[in-house]
Amino acid sequence: MNDAAETELTLTSPSVELVERLEANKDTIVATFTRGDRESVAEIWSFAADLISCNREGRQVTPEDLKGVYCMSYPMLFAFFTEYFNFVSEIENAKN
Repeated sequence: MNDAAETELTLTSPSVELVERLEANKDTIVATFTRGDRESVAEIWSFAADLISCNREGRQVTPEDLKGVYCMSYPMLFAFFTEYFNFVSEIENAKN
């Protein structure tokens, strides 16, 4: 993470529900980064917090934590989702 302590969280596979939510909202997430709709942006911060909360350390993260404690910027949020989509794709391909 981007905090002063350089916190490391080991993300784990998300629940089936989160994967389904990710897949169902992929187009909305991508569109939000191009449009910048405030309501959708707030939802994306919340979604990122839910995904990052799936970690081996058991640390629960809120959208406020991401923006405040962990100093995550909007471009970093975009990079997170880009990499997370790749992560989930690798998991799905490994199962086949």
